[in-house]
This record gives sequence, structure tokens and C-alpha cells, in this order.
Amino acid sequence: MHINRRQFLTTLGLTTMATQIPPAITQNQLSPHTTIKPLCLKTGDTIGLISPAGIIETKDIEDAKQTLTKLRLKIKTGAHILDHNGYLVGTYINRAKDIHAMFVDKSVKAIIAMHGGWGCNQILPLLN
Repeated sequence: MHINRRQFLTTLGLTTMATQIPPAITQNQLSPHTTIKPLCLKTGDTIGLISPAGIIETKDIEDAKQTLTKLRLKIKTGAHILDHNGYLVGTYINRAKDIHAMFVDKSVKAIIAMHGGWGCNQILPLLN
């Protein structure tokens, strides 16, 4: 069964949180009108799965992994993606650590937020 990118995003209801910006471009070189397009994903690229706010279930992660694997992509999950702290995924510090870890990891070509929500606001001051 062939799944295209639009079907994948529609099926899981996910959006790409971030992708890698080519290192030759720095923030100071960009004008406010510059459009930055992410690099296209290729077979074998790694996608990072995180949850910056709401709790997700193991089944949701397994469904995402199955779909991404069908697209011939590799998957890396955040260390704290299944933590629980009330109605949020772990502490705000650990959620920020997962985001930072994905951006630092050069093998990760895109990051998908499995669940967002109000808890994202808590981690904004902690993000580089």
C-alpha cells in the first residue's frame, strides 16, 4: 500500500513542528520577507516524535511508527514522551529537554508533535 505525505498527515492529524534549517543560513541573514522551505524528507530519514504538552497513549506512538515505517522513515521518540504529570506529559523541564534533544540530534530531519495544547506555553521560556 502506497501512502503519500498528504494521506499521512490527514490520517494521523499531525503537523510537522520543525525541520532542519540549512546551517549556511543564520537568523541575522534573513529578511522578514524571506521564505525558508524545509528540505524534503528522503527514504531512511529520521523523524523525531515528541509531545510538548498533552498526554499520549502508547497506541498513538505505535500507530505513528507503523505509518512512518510504511513511508520508509526511521523514528526516534523523545525520552519523556510517555511521562505523566497531571494532564501533561511530564514536567515542563523534561518536555523542553525532549525538544532540545531533537534539534541537537543531527540525524533527526523533522520533528512531529504528537499532542500539543496549553502545556506548550509553559515551555516557551525554556526553549533556545
